[in-house]
Amino acid sequence: MTEICYAYNGEDSDSNCSSELTLPNCTEWPRDHTLAPPLPRLDFQDGAIWGSRLVSDIEAGASGWIYWNLLLSKRGGPFLLSPTHNDGPENLQQAVIHISLDEGTIHTTGLFWYLSHFSRYVRPGSVRVGAHIVGSNGRPDPDRSEGTSGTEVIAFRNDSHVILQLLNHDSRDRRVVIEYGGRQAPVELTAISITTAFWVV
Repeated sequence: MTEICYAYNGEDSDSNCSSELTLPNCTEWPRDHTLAPPLPRLDFQDGAIWGSRLVSDIEAGASGWIYWNLLLSKRGGPFLLSPTHNDGPENLQQAVIHISLDEGTIHTTGLFWYLSHFSRYVRPGSVRVGAHIVGSNGRPDPDRSEGTSGTEVIAFRNDSHVILQLLNHDSRDRRVVIEYGGRQAPVELTAISITTAFWVV
């Protein structure tokens, strides 16, 4: 994932939109400042958009997924200085992990946790297979939607396991039922979460 990121266009006094005070004057594609909060994003909820992108990219045929920035400082640097490209001395970036040398802390982002579910359980050699989520009443969930609302699922299989990645993008818990081989398993998905389910086949 190299050519999509948080893109900011702020006023001259705050070109990187790093201040809550000037945030309403910042724009980001699709031109909605509420989608471009100050970087770095350290909230877990930020992982939901990346999890949804992982699902949609894999469903579109991607066989691998790499994020551009693995490790940056807590301020989102070091920075690439390129005035020609409007990248000034503070070209803030989002990373999978942010560190603070001053505080001696390491902060794993929401992206880290969503990506770790895929990288830990969907191992090389796995293939994507069809999946079906139904609501607790056994019928298709009417609230299921694509993108960062409702629930999403993507399934994989290898020689020994079936692996499901279940994403709940809503601010409330959801109950889903997994069906496989004539059996059912109810699963509680907490609000704004990713859950991995896997079983031996």
